[in-house]
Amino acid sequence: AEVFAIEKQHLRPVLEKIKSPKMSITRTVRKDNTIWYEGNRYSVPLGTYDGTAKEVGVQACETRLRIYDLDTREYLAEHERSFLKGQLIQNTNHRRDRTKGIRAYLESVTRQFSDTQLAAAYLEAICQRQLHRTK
Repeated sequence: AEVFAIEKQHLRPVLEKIKSPKMSITRTVRKDNTIWYEGNRYSVPLGTYDGTAKEVGVQACETRLRIYDLDTREYLAEHERSFLKGQLIQNTNHRRDRTKGIRAYLESVTRQFSDTQLAAAYLEAICQRQLHRTK
C-alpha cells in the first residue's frame, strides 16, 4: 500500500487517452518525429513532435498502419507494416518542412554554390523537367 501510494503520483489516467474503442492504441512521438510500434520506428510529419510527451493514435490492420492526431482525428501518416524488427519505415515527405515550400528549398540549395546564377538555372531546369514528367 505504501509503494502504491508513491507510484500513484506518477500514473497517468488511461481513460482520458482513449477516445473510442477502435482507436485505443496510442504511442508517444519521439524527438526524431517517429513512433515506436512492434519493434520498428514509423515516421510522422516533421513538426509533429512538439517538445512535449505528445501522443498519437495508431490503427493497425494486417498490412497497413495509420497514425492520427488524438485531438483532431486528422490522419498524419499511413505506412506499410513491417514484420521485421529494428526497421525505420519512413515517408520521405515527412522529413520536409512543408510550410516553407519548394521555392525556399531551391533558394537554400542555390546559396550552397559559388556560382548561384548557374545553380539557379540548373535547378529550375530540373524542376521544369519534373513538372512536365508528372503531367
